[in-house]
Amino acid sequence: MPSSHPTTAELTQSVIAAGREWQVEISSSDQGLRITGRSGKQLDVPIEFAVTGDDLYAYYVEVGKSRLYPEDQKWQQWQSLMSTHLLEALHELDRHEAPCVITVGTTGFTATPRQLN
Repeated sequence: MPSSHPTTAELTQSVIAAGREWQVEISSSDQGLRITGRSGKQLDVPIEFAVTGDDLYAYYVEVGKSRLYPEDQKWQQWQSLMSTHLLEALHELDRHEAPCVITVGTTGFTATPRQLN
């Protein structure tokens, strides 16, 4: 469990771990997070997370405000709520008929139709 101020690497790894819970392969690179597989199948086109390290930290802080868990269990609260939000975003991906990216919205991770140039 990280300190009260998790690093970007710790937050990133927690998102990757949450993906494994839902049979989603999430990878991290210099370009950020991306979903590369679902239910054991590799995706032809990875789904990008349009999220920076600062976005993840702000999301972590916002999740901590809900006080569903005791103050000393902020990390467990983050893992639980973020994982649930990730699952909701995966369901949104399936409902959209256009390519999407994962963003952080007012309710956590969400699938947002990708802006095509």
